[in-house]
Amino acid sequence: MTKRTKRSVEALKIEAKDYFVWDSQITADQARKLAQEVMGSTATGDNPAEEINLHRRALTVAALCDRFFRSTCF
Repeated sequence: MTKRTKRSVEALKIEAKDYFVWDSQITADQARKLAQEVMGSTATGDNPAEEINLHRRALTVAALCDRFFRSTCF
């Protein structure tokens, strides 16, 4: 992985199918901004880790549909 710049992205070759090119760095400004957002949300009582955990445990649309069709009587 290397750092992506405007020049390096423009130099990428066009391929027959889609492909990914990863960036190895997050800028210091982006990291600071993200850290401030997380610290601000925790200061107001939010728990970002718990929100992520709840999201991961949430039912999928398919599971919700299965539950709905099992609970309804036709």
